[in-house]
Amino acid sequence: MTLSRNQFLSLLDESGIFSAKDVIALQETQVDSSETALDLAKTLVKNKKLNEFQIKMILQHKGDRLVLGDYLIMREIGAGGMGKVYLAEHRRMKRKVALKTLPAKIALDEESIGRFQREVQAAAKLTHPNIVTAYDAGEAKGVSYFVMEYVDGINLSDLVKEHGVLQVDVAVNYIIQAAKGLGFAHSEGIIHRDIKPANLLLDLKGTVKILDMGLARIDNLEPSDVPVTQLTESGSVKGTLDYMAPEQAQNTHAADARSDIYSLGCTLYYLLTSRVMYPADSFVKKILAHLEQPIPSIQKQRPEVPDELEAIFNKMVSKEPVERYNSTAELIEALESIPFDQSSLTDQPQQGPIQIQPGPRNTVLDEDLSTLFSLYKDDECFSEYGRICLDSTVMQPKARYPFMRWLLPLGFLALLWWAFSNQHLFFSPLKNPAKTATGAPEKAVSNPANKKSTSPVNPADNDRAAASRALELGGVVEISVDEEPQVIEQISDLPTGNFQTRKILLHENKQVLDEDLKWFCYLKNLETLDLYDTNITDMGISHLKALPALSKIDLYNTKTGDTSLEQLSQFGTLRSITMQHTAVTNDGLKYLSGLSSLDSLNLGNTGINDSGLTHLKNLAGLQWLQLSFTNVTDSGLLYLQDLKSLRELYLTETQVTDDGKNLLMEALPECSIMQ
Repeated sequence: MTLSRNQFLSLLDESGIFSAKDVIALQETQVDSSETALDLAKTLVKNKKLNEFQIKMILQHKGDRLVLGDYLIMREIGAGGMGKVYLAEHRRMKRKVALKTLPAKIALDEESIGRFQREVQAAAKLTHPNIVTAYDAGEAKGVSYFVMEYVDGINLSDLVKEHGVLQVDVAVNYIIQAAKGLGFAHSEGIIHRDIKPANLLLDLKGTVKILDMGLARIDNLEPSDVPVTQLTESGSVKGTLDYMAPEQAQNTHAADARSDIYSLGCTLYYLLTSRVMYPADSFVKKILAHLEQPIPSIQKQRPEVPDELEAIFNKMVSKEPVERYNSTAELIEALESIPFDQSSLTDQPQQGPIQIQPGPRNTVLDEDLSTLFSLYKDDECFSEYGRICLDSTVMQPKARYPFMRWLLPLGFLALLWWAFSNQHLFFSPLKNPAKTATGAPEKAVSNPANKKSTSPVNPADNDRAAASRALELGGVVEISVDEEPQVIEQISDLPTGNFQTRKILLHENKQVLDEDLKWFCYLKNLETLDLYDTNITDMGISHLKALPALSKIDLYNTKTGDTSLEQLSQFGTLRSITMQHTAVTNDGLKYLSGLSSLDSLNLGNTGINDSGLTHLKNLAGLQWLQLSFTNVTDSGLLYLQDLKSLRELYLTETQVTDDGKNLLMEALPECSIMQ
């Protein structure tokens, strides 16, 4: 059955791209009853309301991923193991931006997220013509993102691959531009640590801009962070090591401005030869080459290179930092003093300005749309949760149990018979989720604390049952096998042997209900439970009974409040609690006083005021506190003066004055206060 117009409107409404008012208006614009969903899509594309990428996401039931905070995703423009980059548009300002998202495996790692936040703040300090400008950063729908200036052009790595080696003076010009950007960053105390051709963008006007300034430690794993199993794999860290200074490879904390100059020298070599300085097939060989092998000559491959440039290059890539240029200013002065003799370039084809084609625009052909909509001609469509049946007028909800699709045709009558012959089960305790997940017979187990709760008959199976349930709901889990962590996004990826479920992420998943948390109530190794923007209530949190390792829980924008805090107070291992946009009150904060391990607390956008802060004064280990958009005043800050471990405090849109802020800074000189 072909997707109907009303079904397509339902998908548009679900995506959030259009307001409910806009969807209703579209519904009322139908003038011909024969108009199809495809006709509507063509109209929206013609009027530049949607593009092919967006329609594809909507048809795959991923339309909600097209809106992140204030940004509308237009198309993907880059991808790698450490994240994806999209062309996006600010929904109100209509400004085109590059939006980078961090994948689930980064979102699961608290240390990486902390590093990401610190580096974003550093990048925000850098405004320079030769640096890609940082506009914004945030988190929406459980996705951390970084918003940058969109540069329509090409990176220098792809430029060489497409156009070949660069003319000498052109390459020098690009290096000078990059050096100017680096010099500004260095003056702000920021070392890039990952200068390479792929991180230098050339726009349509010939301006070079440094990409990912200040994020290198996120985008490229430091050597100490690379798993041992990857250290000898060919190309596993190629993007870093081919351009990395010897001292940085030995100790990443030893990197300074001269390390970036070394990387810039390696980049110059690539632009003029289309090769890396030390080709090798393993981590160790690359490190040793940069440490021990002689510096290769550019002139041997490009005889027209002036002696002055060869000497400058040799100094840029000296093995010892003390033998390099001390600053980019010295380097720029040396490069600009080269007396280029145009007659020396006659052996090379003369390169005029390189013609860079603008990036693809948001155009789509009718046949492309027809192909996309043909996915629905089998009466079904794909989504991240499996296949979803559609009737002729109304889109059915996403299947909570995708595997049931195969059982229903043959088991419907049997299911009816079972229901009528076992009516008493509907009034008994819930069935054992661990057994349901594996298909084994179910057995109701009584729980005196809550008659609707359930205890696994075999607790040893609960890690698999809980992980399976979280994945069925569209979440992400982190498990450990023999102490080795693994991020799992599909049930089929779960190992067959024993494992421990460490982290469960169900962020912005409206399928998650209170009853689902019963699946997670006996996970003795669970460390993180992310319920960001779900429909969970206090009743759901009451199901969390025995989680002896729980250290982080995120209840952002849930229907929870003081009762949930009371329930959480039993978990003495908790280090991080997020209650932003919840119904927490001053009275509920009293339950936090016994959580001595707590070091991160988010109470933003709640109804608390000064009196509530009296309950926080005993949290001696608290390091991070979010109080933005609350009714806190200067008086409330007095209760925080004894929190000597506090390092970051957020007070945006509160009633705190500069006097109150300064007084707290005197008591807590090591605390950064953002207002």
